Amino acid sequence: MERLKKPVFTLAHVGINTENTQKAQEVSSLLSSIFNFDKEETEVSIFAGSGVEVMKYKGFGTYGHIGFSTEDVEAAVKYLEAKGVKFNYESVKYDEDKKIKLIYLEQEIGGFAIHILRKN
Repeated sequence: MERLKKPVFTLAHVGINTENTQKAQEVSSLLSSIFNFDKEETEVSIFAGSGVEVMKYKGFGTYGHIGFSTEDVEAAVKYLEAKGVKFNYESVKYDEDKKIKLIYLEQEIGGFAIHILRKN
């Protein structure tokens, strides 16, 4: 049996689900105001600092999601699958080189979806 290298995971961010863009603006503005975070808006979310992603819709997870980054997502997936972890392959996002840049686990933990993404 092939021995897989244990990946290193780092907490990347916590995602908070909201109902719509207006609610996401409210939540991200409040967090940014309290903690002096810069805001950065994307098509689907608004980041309050680098650690909180406020979704503009009800995303994965009952409450939201937790993102963990790692150097090599494909190797991390192989490693975790060998441990019995199942992935939601419909959630995969690829980069321009067709390498996985983000994927969600099938299982929620504590009401949060979990995804892994490539460390920048």
